[in-house]
Amino acid sequence: MKLRINADDFGISPGVNSAIEKMFQAGRLNSASIICGCGYFDEAIAIAKRNPGLEIGLHFNATVGLSKFKSGFLRLFLMSLFNKKILQEEIERELRAQIFLLEKNQIKISHIDSHRHIHMIPRIFSVVEKVAKEKGINRIRIINESLLTTLSINHPKSYFWNGNIIKWSILIFFKLLNNRPEKRYFFSILYTCEVTKDLIKKIKVPKKFRDAEIEIMIHPGDPEMDSKIVGLEEKAHLVSSARARES
Repeated sequence: MKLRINADDFGISPGVNSAIEKMFQAGRLNSASIICGCGYFDEAIAIAKRNPGLEIGLHFNATVGLSKFKSGFLRLFLMSLFNKKILQEEIERELRAQIFLLEKNQIKISHIDSHRHIHMIPRIFSVVEKVAKEKGINRIRIINESLLTTLSINHPKSYFWNGNIIKWSILIFFKLLNNRPEKRYFFSILYTCEVTKDLIKKIKVPKKFRDAEIEIMIHPGDPEMDSKIVGLEEKAHLVSSARARES
């Protein structure tokens, strides 16, 4: 079994970048997903280059920073229903541009996931899958966390009152619609931004994935550092104490 602890949002802020580098050097994570179009992208590239053992994926962005969409998850989903052709054409152009940007910066892309998990929307997923295959990127994040297995963990069931159960339900439904082979197991939709050292020790994996690759998603950061930065997008999320807990 290979355990991949992946930090999302690499490049979104100095606090996130700093936390990811420190955690990698301390051996607490081995993978990160870099987000294009945000103000600290160049800093993230520099960190990736001076830490060559850190696997880097694309955190496909269609919602924040310089992304042309500036759309939330719901709006993109509605566009996928009523403007399928236009959305898929624009998504493909944007995805190729972000991949090109990483390639231009000599970053080997190990995987693709996305900000706000928008790549799980079926008509976006098919575009991501097509481009990933063409580029030889064989790992796309599939949200397949087992509710029953996570329920069996002896840990506070916060996802019932913080809304994560709703997010999990939507993403699992999209996973079923996408109907792709599940080669890996993913954990932490239900405990998004609550993945502490204590929780990681308790994680259980469904039997059929015991010999598979396991990905644990985290969102580390340095809220104190980011609190001093003016103009950060999604600042409320970046200065949350949850970022420090996951670091």
